[in-house]
Amino acid sequence: MPDKFELARGWFLKAESDLNTARRMVESDGPYDTSCFHAQQAAEKYLKGLLALHGEPFPRTHNLEELQHQGEALPAWPLAALDLTELSSYAVEVRYDFEFWPDRQTAQEAIALASEVRRLVLDAVPPPARPCQMPTQKEASTIKIGGLSAAATALLPPLNLHFFPQSLARIMSLDV
Repeated sequence: MPDKFELARGWFLKAESDLNTARRMVESDGPYDTSCFHAQQAAEKYLKGLLALHGEPFPRTHNLEELQHQGEALPAWPLAALDLTELSSYAVEVRYDFEFWPDRQTAQEAIALASEVRRLVLDAVPPPARPCQMPTQKEASTIKIGGLSAAATALLPPLNLHFFPQSLARIMSLDV
């Protein structure tokens, strides 16, 4: 059985995958309902990962408010100020409501909220629980890459640090 860090990291890795999918959909010509769905799924998995890290069992639900309410009983719950109502509706509404076709703006707003959930959650967890040992926002501000400050590197395109071990092994074995 995985320890609490491995369990949380597993949830966070799945959340990263969902958030990356949501971003790809919104950067293309859609479908934007799929982007909203994956944004909701990402937020849900970040919440479940944080609950798992604290040893809190959680119900099988897509209701983000229910998960958030459960988390508020924990000390220092980082998401108390967020309203996840709209994002929560995308778990079911975008899949089954044939009249609901969100536009790009709606999808971007869903991704922005899921990204804020991501930031708050990952800033609140210890390094062993983070996917790919990601630094917190505070830690990232002190990192220098090739002599560039974090502020300068923020202008660079984002790196996708989500590697599968097999892919990393293949990359490491290449003669370049």
